Amino acid sequence: MSAWLIVPRDPLIFRDGKPFTGTPGERAKSMDFPYPSTIAGAVRTRSGTKPNSAFDTSKINELLGKTVRGPFLVELEHDGRIKTRYFPAPADALIVKDDNNQTRRYALGPLTYAHTDLTKNLVGYLPHVKDKAYDEAPRFWSWEEMKKWLVEAKDDSPDLKTIGLEGLPRDCRVHVRIRKDSQTSEEGALFQTSGMEFMRAEWNAEKRLHDAHTLAIALETEADLTEGADSLGGERRIVNWRSAENFLPDCPVTSAIKSSGHCR
Repeated sequence: MSAWLIVPRDPLIFRDGKPFTGTPGERAKSMDFPYPSTIAGAVRTRSGTKPNSAFDTSKINELLGKTVRGPFLVELEHDGRIKTRYFPAPADALIVKDDNNQTRRYALGPLTYAHTDLTKNLVGYLPHVKDKAYDEAPRFWSWEEMKKWLVEAKDDSPDLKTIGLEGLPRDCRVHVRIRKDSQTSEEGALFQTSGMEFMRAEWNAEKRLHDAHTLAIALETEADLTEGADSLGGERRIVNWRSAENFLPDCPVTSAIKSSGHCR
């Protein structure tokens, strides 16, 4: 399998199943990150499309058998190399902020209750945590932070800035419907789209932009791909496909699986 990067030039839109017709007042909102099926479809479409030609339908069954692993979020160096690998925040980590604005992270585990048949399906934290889950907790953890959690999940008070990324910034745009006959705007026919910006900004003490880092979608696949520009997602936003070095790190729980047959 070969490693590839999808580097967006524009904010990308990966919509949910809500209908969007472009009628006045409509809003198209992107999901937080593309589904694996979305990226698999993009890989197979690009692999089956010849340059300056249409998709080769005779290759459908062959392409459906090609493995696609991903997508994963990565941050790039200024020279294009992979700098940081990010993974979705683990579901067994509860991050809260108390009334004193103090951050606390708890490791969730199975709960045992009397008089219920849902024992195997309930997880939580004992003793009871009264604070609510923090809405702005990082949705993507860096690999270093994830690795520590996989090896030993424990309660602590982390600095949220060091865990990872809260999420991808949103780019909202207002559009207008264009008349085909006159190529002028149609009065009142406004609609809005909200896409994901693949970048991470750094701010200085004066709240001014200090630096910006490019984020990209990483994947591995058996399909034959070529480098170059293409469109992806809603409104056919422009991305660049690039081959990359291996981006998946060694998993630290391999030894646990070998010894006990399972892991967290």
